[in-house]
Amino acid sequence: MRRGSNGRRKLHSPERWPLYAFLQPHTRALTSLMDQSPCILIVDDRQPHRVLLRAQLEDAGYTNIVESAYGKKALAMLGLGESPDDCAAIDLVILDVLLPDIDGYQVCRTIKKELSPLFPVIMLTGLQDVTNHVRGIEAGADDFFTKLQYHPEELSSKIDMLMKYCPRLREVEEDEALTLAHIRSRPSPGDSIGGYCITETLGWGGGTLVYRAEHVSSGAECVIKLLSKHMTDDWSGQQRFTREIKVMQRLQHPNLIPVLDDGRHEGCPYYVMEFLQGQDLFEQIVSGRPAKCKQVRRVANDVAEALEYVHKNNIIHRDVKPRNIFVCRDSSVKLGDFGVARFGESQLTQSNIALGTPVYMPPEQFTDAPLTAAADIYAFGATLYHLICGRAPFHGLDTYELYQKHLTERPPALKGLVPSLPDEWEAFVCRRCMAKIREERPKNMAAVIEELAMLPEYE
Repeated sequence: MRRGSNGRRKLHSPERWPLYAFLQPHTRALTSLMDQSPCILIVDDRQPHRVLLRAQLEDAGYTNIVESAYGKKALAMLGLGESPDDCAAIDLVILDVLLPDIDGYQVCRTIKKELSPLFPVIMLTGLQDVTNHVRGIEAGADDFFTKLQYHPEELSSKIDMLMKYCPRLREVEEDEALTLAHIRSRPSPGDSIGGYCITETLGWGGGTLVYRAEHVSSGAECVIKLLSKHMTDDWSGQQRFTREIKVMQRLQHPNLIPVLDDGRHEGCPYYVMEFLQGQDLFEQIVSGRPAKCKQVRRVANDVAEALEYVHKNNIIHRDVKPRNIFVCRDSSVKLGDFGVARFGESQLTQSNIALGTPVYMPPEQFTDAPLTAAADIYAFGATLYHLICGRAPFHGLDTYELYQKHLTERPPALKGLVPSLPDEWEAFVCRRCMAKIREERPKNMAAVIEELAMLPEYE
């Protein structure tokens, strides 16, 4: 790697960067970093850490630095959150995991979903457990460093690369509609949407807002998903959301979250779902309670039956993962979030790699190759792997490293992590569902269900 006259590193030709083929269509020429230093936001509640990090960045030539000790304050500085009055033109975020108000994973997910999946975020932690790195990648972080264990040049090199190949949010035409006026106009608790009164903001992302609400007449609790106002000028985004509503209304299955109603609020489409008591599967996994055979089999059967029904309706989910599987208090299991699903031969969705979650994605989904139901079968297997042993099948510090592992490596043997697991389960999850070549996976979800029924019990 060469250095320019000002001491800053120059990267190799972009074609040599593995994900250039993906990022290139989404980017446009940036102002040279030599002419304008990017604005970097440091989010860490420990002042000594902020001082040290600022010194390292300034030594590397980055002089435009702002700081926050709180996650919510950082979101406000990015124009997100409840009070985005201190919005600044920030180009990159360096984010600690443990913060006083909300954790760094939640901050990262919000940035990636609400601003742009390409907005660069680097996470830092003093925790050395590899699980934290996996959670960071799942949240969408572009890289993950352990405090006091990285060389400052590694960090500055990563920033160089991200700023060269990721578009600055304020320079991307598609995001110019995301103004403070739109942010401030969001419905909030106490407001009404149709015949429903909002009681809580559950989250936002991917151009949508999610609320907990009550039906004004009956008092029944529900969840409302509303297309954000800044998406109203995005024709393809509106079409995807409208299609999602129509398809979900058509899908009627006990293992899918039902749609109860739909409508428009101030020109923005929304739909209403049943409010479920329970938690998503990822929360159960990270709670540390090992899943027993009965629970694994229940989750596997219910999700497989939901996917079989979905595939018969010519839909590919494309984002099967623990976060999108809900375990109700009565132990029933529901598959949700069809926001990135492919409906029939629709061309409204984005490039495969911009969709899905890399920790669970099949090798073919990292490319623009046409996807089949086999992609969901692979992600189903990766999800079962995580549920059975409590860890994701692959760990990687960035999307490319995960792609290489999905493409060339087998996950660590489940038997070594769960000694009581029969060999048949190992073969089913790792060699059948997670086969690298999709033709070697079960031919459809009906075959998956048949193979599941043949698997033995275990302790």
